[in-house]
Amino acid sequence: MQIIVDAPTGVVPKGFKTSYCAWHDHTTVNGADLPYTNMPYVADAGSGCGADFVATGSSGVNGNSEGVTIVGGHEYAETLTDPAPSSGWVDGSGAETGDKCAWVASGQGASSIISMNGANYAVQSLWSNNFNNDAGGCVTSYTSATNQN
Repeated sequence: MQIIVDAPTGVVPKGFKTSYCAWHDHTTVNGADLPYTNMPYVADAGSGCGADFVATGSSGVNGNSEGVTIVGGHEYAETLTDPAPSSGWVDGSGAETGDKCAWVASGQGASSIISMNGANYAVQSLWSNNFNNDAGGCVTSYTSATNQN
């Protein structure tokens, strides 16, 4: 289980827009670990947190909302792979799966638009140790160890 705390527009926690777009951590509730994501209203940060990062004009994605899905997906993935920060999956320098692939604008692992259930969403890639014959890299899809993009 994890909790995502979404803040309304206009709420500006210390460091938002200048040091981070969102972040995740964990706490303890009734003796059980509870991972959570603090998700300010990312659209308030504009291009500093991903607005218009991948829009192609015909993608059907509102450029201002791109940061919401990019940053939200980034934090969600990291909460799954590193639920108590720095105790789960991190590389040798302490970067999590989303950090290693954040803000890739072109080439392999670039952020892109994906379609789900008839709607389009901007997403960033995530690190996969299995990509490129186990050399690792950023991918936006993962079907199996042999089928990654």
